Amino acid sequence: MKRASTALGLVSRRSLLVHGASSVALFGAAACGKGPSFCNDVSSLTADQQTARTALGYEDATTQPGKTCVKCAQYVPAEKVSDCGHCKVLPGPVHPNGYCRAYVAKS
Repeated sequence: MKRASTALGLVSRRSLLVHGASSVALFGAAACGKGPSFCNDVSSLTADQQTARTALGYEDATTQPGKTCVKCAQYVPAEKVSDCGHCKVLPGPVHPNGYCRAYVAKS
């Protein structure tokens, strides 16, 4: 069997199978990730609620090591893992891996 030349931009069958399987695994893992992709839809909030959210510095992905909404005493988890949770202080949807200045560690 003659092997295809990679110099011409052709790919071997083995390479195609390896890269294809890796891609499928990667996309599958991303799709099965825990939690929603983002929780920044504030279209249903009033202007005052949006201002409060901004003032508390909410972000979907924490920049504070070890401080995430899911570890906060104010966090109320969603019924489904794929949905955004809520907060007792911060108005609007909240990502489990998010953070804001109202963070209080669970005891």
